[in-house]
Order: sequence, then C-alpha cells, then structure tokens
Amino acid sequence: EGGGGVISPSREEKDVGVKTAQLTTAEAEAAAAPARRLLEDRFGRFHEYLRLSLTERCNLRCTYCMPSAGVDLTSSENLLSTEEVLQVAEFFASNGTKKVRLTGGEPLVNRDVVKIVRRLRETKGIESVGITTNGLLLPRLLTPLVAAGLSSVNISLDTLRPDRFEKITRRRGFERVVRGLEAAAAHAAAHPGEFKVKVNCVVMKGTNDDELSDFVRLTQSLPIDVRFIEWMPFDLNEWTAEKLLPYRHAVDLIHVQLNAQQPPGLEGQGVEGQGTEDGPGRGGLLSWLARPASSSSSSASLESSSASSLESSSSSSSASSSTALPSST
Repeated sequence: EGGGGVISPSREEKDVGVKTAQLTTAEAEAAAAPARRLLEDRFGRFHEYLRLSLTERCNLRCTYCMPSAGVDLTSSENLLSTEEVLQVAEFFASNGTKKVRLTGGEPLVNRDVVKIVRRLRETKGIESVGITTNGLLLPRLLTPLVAAGLSSVNISLDTLRPDRFEKITRRRGFERVVRGLEAAAAHAAAHPGEFKVKVNCVVMKGTNDDELSDFVRLTQSLPIDVRFIEWMPFDLNEWTAEKLLPYRHAVDLIHVQLNAQQPPGLEGQGVEGQGTEDGPGRGGLLSWLARPASSSSSSASLESSSASSLESSSSSSSASSSTALPSST
C-alpha cells in the first residue's frame, strides 16, 4: 500500500467480478435468444421458410378451390401494400428466414410481382425466392422474373387434357399454361441446380386419377418434379369423401397404370431426392388426410390481408407423407 505497489483485489471483490462476468454473459445470451425464439413454434421448429400471399385474386375458378362465382375479396385498405410486404419479408429475414415463396390467389396478377422478387433477392439473408402459380401468365412474365432473381416456380396443373382443364378450372388457357411450363423447364435444363420447376397436381377420384402415370412420365423427359396432392376439404369447395383418393390408393394406382412392380420401402420416403428410374425429373405424393402430419416443418405463412397472423403452414407441416414413384416400363 504505502510504497506505490499493485493493489490486489480481495477474495470478495474477485467473487463479485466473476458474478458480474457471468451476469453479463447471461444477459448477452438472453438478448440473443429472442431472435431465434421469435420464429420458433411450440414444437421447437425454426421457421426459415416464409410463404407470402400477395393477393386473394385469381384468374381461374378451380372447382376444388372456390365456387364458380368466386369469393368476396378483402377491401384494398385492409391489404398489405407492396412496401409493407417487403418490410415484413425484411423483418423475417433479419430473424433467420432464408427462403421466400410468393403465393396467392394467383401471385402473377399482382402488378408489382417482378419488383417484389427483385427486392426480395436484394434483401440480406434471403437466399432463394420462389413462386407458386397457375401458369396462365408465365409465358409473358417468366423472363423478367428470372432476370429479377427468381429461384424456382411451382405450377399448379391438375390435368394434361385441354377439355378437362376447362372443366376443372372453369376457364380456358390450357395451351398458355403448357407454354409456361415448357419455358420454365427449358430454363431449368439450361441452368441445372440453379432453377427448379415443380408441378403440383391435386388428385380427385373420378376426375383426374386416370392421368397419374401421364404426369409421372413428364419427369422422364423434362427436368421437373411432379407432386400429387390429396384434395383438402374447406368451405365452399364441394369436398366429399367419395372424391378423395387416399395416399395408399394413389400409390397403388400409379403402379398399376405404369405396369410397374412396387419397389420396397415406400413408406416414409420423401419427395426430395427421389427420382424415377430414368429421366431428369422426380415424382412424389403428399398426403394431408390419410397420413400423419410432419414434425419437421420449417415454414411459416403470411397472407397479405393479415400481417398479424403468423402460423405454421399446413402445406409444409403435413409434407412428411410422401413417396417416390416408379418410372414407366
């Protein structure tokens, strides 16, 4: 003390210092934790995949989706603006979201869709941007969308027959959808691994279940994935149990149509990575009703009419029930 030497802290002071350091560490961890918990649901799943609905409007009237007269639309003042949609996406990205998919309604009827894709790809943290579309406007918009940074496109197509297309959608336009699909597949072929194309087909017993093998054969000539989806019941879509083709029956029917021997281990196989025996594409089946829901969903969905409702997306949360499909002989 008196000779200007170093003053050593007492044992009590050391204990206080250790406790202070521990408290600082705990506070830092607590401050960092909410960012992850914010997008984590009660099942412990972290939602790094966001689906944004850009509009309620659609230029088709599919029988399994809505009544022929359409549905009452939300007033514009209760819808998110383009800038608000982008703000929501930026918020999600800042909290760990990496992948965004734009849906509707029909997202391509939104006049700002190309701008939205471009701005999303410029958003820090967003690694990919996809769109789910009925394909009617795809021939005109695919090129600018790709230039804006579009990573993937899912095309809803429930039949490969023009007359049946009009019956299911209550609209014309089959040829335009096919042109859009072919253009998207051509781009995927020219940019393997960089651009993905998927066809979503809602299966309805007695309506299009005789075409399953035709869709599977598409994967032999085109670099696309085909996903068969059980018809889901909801208000005003005239769902009946008689029209439901359950998972197991659909798998059996595909094998019968392709005259293919059922491979072992179908239960629990996922769409991703499961291909036909010959061809660049893949096929799979998603079950909403006949199979258990997944515990590994990593997506969230947000409608443009409700920025405050964040919920797990049924489209992804039930996607564990899938199977690989055989090629035709």
